[in-house]
Amino acid sequence: MTSFNDYWKKKAAKRKKGWAAKNERFATDHTVLEQIRSKVFQPIDYDKRGFDANAFVFSYFKATNPLAQWNQGVFSLSEPALRKTLEAEGADMQSFKMEVSKTSIQGKEAPEPEITDYGKYEWGTSCTNKVFEFESKYHAWLKHVYKVCTDMELITLNYREVTMTIKRYTMPGLAFAYYEVNPCVQLMKSPLLMGETGFAVLDVAFLLMDMAADWELRQEELNYYAKNMKVRKMEAATADGIDLEQWKGLSWKEHLNMVKTFMEAVVERDCANGALDIHFHNAYSISMIELLKRRMIPYFNSNGLNEVHAYIPTDSFDCIAMEYQGCRALLKNLNHKMWFYPFVNPEWSVNSEQSIEFKRLTISAIAEYLKQMPKLWQTEEQ
Repeated sequence: MTSFNDYWKKKAAKRKKGWAAKNERFATDHTVLEQIRSKVFQPIDYDKRGFDANAFVFSYFKATNPLAQWNQGVFSLSEPALRKTLEAEGADMQSFKMEVSKTSIQGKEAPEPEITDYGKYEWGTSCTNKVFEFESKYHAWLKHVYKVCTDMELITLNYREVTMTIKRYTMPGLAFAYYEVNPCVQLMKSPLLMGETGFAVLDVAFLLMDMAADWELRQEELNYYAKNMKVRKMEAATADGIDLEQWKGLSWKEHLNMVKTFMEAVVERDCANGALDIHFHNAYSISMIELLKRRMIPYFNSNGLNEVHAYIPTDSFDCIAMEYQGCRALLKNLNHKMWFYPFVNPEWSVNSEQSIEFKRLTISAIAEYLKQMPKLWQTEEQ
């Protein structure tokens, strides 16, 4: 028999193959993150091709259900047997919890099934009809169960981030019961309806672990799309640099905000790509001379900024001055913080109100700004 881990590795690998193509479609269609989230977490039983409950549950039928125990014709729920089966499959038992409660339903009306919100998944007519058909069938089933049964046991199984619910309906003098199983309340809107025979061979342990792994894979998938969306946004924000038309006539504070927004966008893009960064703690732990000679100058020279004259001013060892095509900028390390002065006047007088504080800064963010610095400030002087 295939172990759960081997089974899931193959299943996850197959699912992941489609992520790149989906990501391209989302990018082409400019799909917003909330729409992507809705698609990623679409309930299992909202399959637009039509959900086959029989085929779904059949894949989890095994020789025995570890939760269902029979002894001389008497049924009982066995948490120890279920735990043993989960442990054998390598489950995270610290996250597992089972709760059981019993309620009398004698003389009560069968509850109306909640109407499922299928519309937002843009199904065709044939698919919506299947939903109505199931809801009608489900309600008729509940009416029958409430007519013949007197008690309902609610079994709640929590594992990792998902919850499975099992409603067991019983009647006096009869050992057999009716079952309403929701494999995962986070991923299924409609329950599986079965009798004692079906429940006896339902591998609850495998099903529970599968639902938990499915939920976590969907979270990983959403993170994959979100990360790619973030990178695309950062690339779009930095592709053309700072808009010169917006730059003209702004106040100093507005200039600083625009420069900061641009440089932070480059930092976000760089961090997503694993680029070299200057975190202020790292910058403080080494001298500015080492930072300049070992990192910044080599980076400038290899990225088309050979003309940048970068040096340590004679009167300050906590600064790096940068001159490029008649413009000046300053990087200052003060009180464990990194301050960037995007424009310094010819006399090198430094105004603290004209600086930007960065907790994290990449060398390429500085370089990208330096490339634009001449046209920005020359435009402002015109």
